[in-house]
Amino acid sequence: MTPLGHHLAPARAVYFSATPVCVPFSDLATYVATGLAISATRSGMMQAAKLLDRFVPTVTTPFLTRAWSRLISTFLNLKEVSLVKSFTPVRLLLMWVLATFIVAPSIQAEVVYDNTTNDTFLGYDALVDGTRAGGDQITLGGTNRLLTSFFTQIFNTSGTVGTTDLTLALFNVSGSFVGTPIGSPVTLTNIALPDTFDLVDVEFTGLNQAVPDNLIFFLEFTNITGGAAPNLSVFTPPTIGSSSANFFWVIQTDGTYATGTLLDTNNVPISNINARLTAQPLNGDPGNAIPEPSTLGLTTLVGLVALTGWNRRPRCASRLS
Repeated sequence: MTPLGHHLAPARAVYFSATPVCVPFSDLATYVATGLAISATRSGMMQAAKLLDRFVPTVTTPFLTRAWSRLISTFLNLKEVSLVKSFTPVRLLLMWVLATFIVAPSIQAEVVYDNTTNDTFLGYDALVDGTRAGGDQITLGGTNRLLTSFFTQIFNTSGTVGTTDLTLALFNVSGSFVGTPIGSPVTLTNIALPDTFDLVDVEFTGLNQAVPDNLIFFLEFTNITGGAAPNLSVFTPPTIGSSSANFFWVIQTDGTYATGTLLDTNNVPISNINARLTAQPLNGDPGNAIPEPSTLGLTTLVGLVALTGWNRRPRCASRLS
């Protein structure tokens, strides 16, 4: 039943003394910024600190007291006190930027399913034989389950340029059936299709959707222009995660679901659709907390308040010890 197309190769406690203390606002703001930034991305901050030690000179000021060192070492669980004592507010801000936008994303992001390596040089036309969408049932690898992006590759078999919209929909697996939807469908519009069989990269980003270990995805072409004939590309086997090559899923024009089998020229099952899923840890995953947008904004705001008030606020004589 399945038409094939071809494409070309291609927490610990912190103890302070009971001595009365006076802490200026700028110090308090910096303490808060420290707690928020470091608790949000502990592993990233650790890596950032080590990188900064290479390129930023260590600066010692009266502000770097034992309480400051103790606070940071508590969040980072550090034994290297010499490293902690090198943290100044400016240094902390540099660390936060590096950890949040460079180090932490690379540490947290994980490809949990990858079927983009083993090209069969065949494709599936999801708009014939009474079907309107094609997809696959997959099992994710790794441990991250906050889906952030979904990547796939499509190609055009018509020989004329055109465009298409592509909609991604995710579903739970219910036994041997398609289960309830996972989140809402997402559509990318006006994807350009060349008049060749070259693969076109398509990526749905910013999904931020919690997903289970097993799921079904569907890809649907709509609003096709220029006489284009978009196809889903068939790759197998996956290199991360798993999926049976014996069947894939389709949505029929009447809205019902069915399975089918894609065969290569030797009648070997190859029923896996090209896809790569990237995910981050869920917020509740210990040690891998993802900073919420509000936390990132608050951290930035408090950190900037601390820095702007650094030279304008008088310092108190007594300190935490």
